[in-house]
Amino acid sequence: MPDEYSDIAFRGISRLENELLVRDFLEVVSYGDVTAFGPFLHREIEYRVGSEPVVLGSRAVMRFCEQFALAFPDFEVQVETMSSVDQTVLVEESVIAATPGACKGHPIAAFASFRILDYQIVSWHQVYG
Repeated sequence: MPDEYSDIAFRGISRLENELLVRDFLEVVSYGDVTAFGPFLHREIEYRVGSEPVVLGSRAVMRFCEQFALAFPDFEVQVETMSSVDQTVLVEESVIAATPGACKGHPIAAFASFRILDYQIVSWHQVYG
């Protein structure tokens, strides 16, 4: 019986750590400093926006995000709800993005899923709208 409780506690702590990692990552995303993404991303990360092709590898993901940050320098992510199951963290978000010189728009509903491996994001799927 004690081993069963230890296992449940370990899984609960692991899920909490994964959620905290994703919260910290989304905070860094809101700052727009793509160089700060590095420690969060697994070297072999798979990133997908909507139904677009997958971007593979941390360097390619950082380049993609850098282009996005240049196009939308006024970008903010707010976590609405977060839940996790094993190594997967699901996030319901509100996203505000504006191009240079544009007025800040209304929040857009978004959803993201993250899979965590060894305290790094190994899969990130982002859906807007």
